[in-house]
Amino acid sequence: MVTSTNLDTTARPALNSLTGMRFVAAFLVFFTHVLSRLIPNSYVYADGLDAFWQTTGRVGVSFFFILSGFVLTWSARASDSVWSFWRRRVCKLFPNHLVTAFAAVVLFLVTGQAVSGEALIPNLLLIHAWFPALEISFGINPVSWSLACEAFFYLCFPLFLFWISGIRPERLWAWAAVVFAAIWAVPVVADLLLPSSPPLIPGLEYSAIQDWFLYTFPATRSLEFILGIILARILITGRWINVGLLPAVLLFPVFFVASLFLPGVYAISSSMMILPLVLIIASGATADLQQKRTFMRNRVMVWLGDVSFALYMVHFLVIVYGADLLGFSQTEDAPLGLALFMIIPFLAVSLVLSWLLYRFVELPVMRNWARPASARRKPATEPEQTPSRR
Repeated sequence: MVTSTNLDTTARPALNSLTGMRFVAAFLVFFTHVLSRLIPNSYVYADGLDAFWQTTGRVGVSFFFILSGFVLTWSARASDSVWSFWRRRVCKLFPNHLVTAFAAVVLFLVTGQAVSGEALIPNLLLIHAWFPALEISFGINPVSWSLACEAFFYLCFPLFLFWISGIRPERLWAWAAVVFAAIWAVPVVADLLLPSSPPLIPGLEYSAIQDWFLYTFPATRSLEFILGIILARILITGRWINVGLLPAVLLFPVFFVASLFLPGVYAISSSMMILPLVLIIASGATADLQQKRTFMRNRVMVWLGDVSFALYMVHFLVIVYGADLLGFSQTEDAPLGLALFMIIPFLAVSLVLSWLLYRFVELPVMRNWARPASARRKPATEPEQTPSRR
């Protein structure tokens, strides 16, 4: 894919702990959406709790963006072409996206809602995250905004990889610090240069345009993806400091709690959580390379990680329309205990649908279309590299 001699052709081992972690990240997003939909508003928006709900889901998305850059770099082959890479990424993103978008449109029509062409076309093309208007960027299947970011990342990845593969190994940490500082600079720019009113929701300290710039805008979110690329190069070149997985995991709640006290736009930025996420990803990869046992690499977690992309795509539709069907109205009259209990069946239904989407859409397309027909007919000369079964 790149001409730099710094990108070797050695097949690298699978990193199954990272696959298991993918489910944890998807569950954080599910957890945020299910609780914010089922639990009465007085609990969701109680003092301090609104920051908790928002941070939980946003951390999951940041994890995905960093991990995406990491695993694509880990599995990159010098012999791979740009077109082959893009072909695989299209086969990975679009089938699940188009199926769930179709399901969302059907649900719209069945429930008597209008389908906006202004939102539908950008959504189908995965360019909707570039639009600041909420009805476009979060239209159809709202969670698909992150796929629009991923599509941009994949488009730029060959260029990013060429650039970062050319960085001398001893300078990778310095570049990681530069990107880390840039991630922290994003909320500063939003705070100083973008209007904070009118608020996104009455009572919040930031506007819709600030929220879009910080959370949805593919260009700013690409910094996390780039950091993942640099992180992988640090490991590949043997420059990683051996931080154990347990210390990295224990740092997570410390930074999470600290992030809850950040004001305004800084509260909706994932900047505070970047360091523990980087440590967890790199430490999990290192543990796998050292053949250490981790909970994340057991058979159940790996299976859950395999279906995590499908889970991410279906869960919001299950929650919203399932809650409507069951009569959850987010009022004080909704029993809190029942709402909490209903997390279990909502997750179960989401997992069943995720498996169906994975088994009958995602896998067949990747097997039959991700490689050219000539490559599918002949035996592989080297093992397929799937560092996190991505």
